[in-house]
Amino acid sequence: MRITLLSFSFFFILFSAVTGYGQGKCSIGGGGFTINTTEGCAPLYVEWKSTVPNVTYVGYDLNYLGGEPGLLSRTSYTYPVAATGILLQYGVKRNGEEFSHCERIRIYESRPVTAQYSSCGGGKVIMILTDDAILKAYDEIEIKWGDGEVIKWQKGNPLRFEHNYASVATSPTVSITGLYAGGKACAKGITNNLAIKFERPQLNEIQMSAVEMRSDGTIRLTYKGIAGIPTNIQYSTDGNTYVTSGKRSTGGTQPYDIKGMNTGQIYKLRLSSEDLCAGSTETQPISTMTLSASTANGTNTLKWNQYADASQFDGYDLLRDGTVIKSFTGIGETTYTDQDVECGTFAEYQVVARLKTATSTSAAVGIKVETGSARPLNGGSVSVLDASSVVIKADVPGAGAQYILRAVSRTRGSRQYIIQKNHHALQPK
Repeated sequence: MRITLLSFSFFFILFSAVTGYGQGKCSIGGGGFTINTTEGCAPLYVEWKSTVPNVTYVGYDLNYLGGEPGLLSRTSYTYPVAATGILLQYGVKRNGEEFSHCERIRIYESRPVTAQYSSCGGGKVIMILTDDAILKAYDEIEIKWGDGEVIKWQKGNPLRFEHNYASVATSPTVSITGLYAGGKACAKGITNNLAIKFERPQLNEIQMSAVEMRSDGTIRLTYKGIAGIPTNIQYSTDGNTYVTSGKRSTGGTQPYDIKGMNTGQIYKLRLSSEDLCAGSTETQPISTMTLSASTANGTNTLKWNQYADASQFDGYDLLRDGTVIKSFTGIGETTYTDQDVECGTFAEYQVVARLKTATSTSAAVGIKVETGSARPLNGGSVSVLDASSVVIKADVPGAGAQYILRAVSRTRGSRQYIIQKNHHALQPK
């Protein structure tokens, strides 16, 4: 089925394009059908029946835009959303004569008008209507405050309302309904019932719990919002000038991604919120973490930035392949040499700054363990068991699961042995 429903805001453009049905198949004429309605509130059920006798074929285009129609053999349709368009009938009579008939269909917006409110203390409430296509579709808005007072908003009037309730003993319900002027086929839309709570939201509940710099340059921020309170997500490279990345008004714990950032740059992130009662707050900034890694002589050296705010700091955790290998309590402890690695293997590291109420995690850094020049044994011993057996113990830096020992004998010459790590037995190679 080919149907493109145009939004209500494009009604006048479409109306002018099809005035008089003077284009395409509508100009053929000779057709006809009965129809139950051509105007009404969305969703609008439309049913029709052909009145043309002696036909070999008849079909309908539910939203004819001119040119060749997309015909269907159905005789009813429910138009789901606000739109204006043409219902085309096209067919062929038994004598081969073409016929057509067109009816203009208009579906009015019926979705509820949305609004946000804040309780400002006592019985004072501030409410703002959402300025969107739904609001613009209606001629006026009826607001029932739930205490007997009713007002009407007209187009062009301010969207902000202040109302004072005489009693806060019970929670009222504000009813908001979009209305159409008299004479239109749709009288009103669906009512939005907004339950009012008089306790004022605490803006200090809007807080970040985690910041993570990802390897692709995305900063993943996890924070708790309050429903209806607009919150700006902001970042800074110098701690003075902040850029707003986005804005949300949803409540609960949620993630937010800031893309296209530099993993080697330290950023400060904060939340800036303001309620409708002119209360505002900015969270304490959280800094991102950076991490670098180098390898030499069978060890990996990790370095990270010192966390910017000592008052927030609790400690660092260094992770290798997702597991904590070392924790630090000093804010100035920003380097570590990992010796518990094997030559030729690959490891991935992250550093996490543990804060009083949040965490900040660096992007992962991967590195392959390399060796430089050979290093002496960290320790070792040789014990003679009998005339033909010895026990060799050795701590070889950077060794893997096994390593090779070359032994030289005056009587047997040079031989190689495989020594299993943490074992003492010699196996000839």
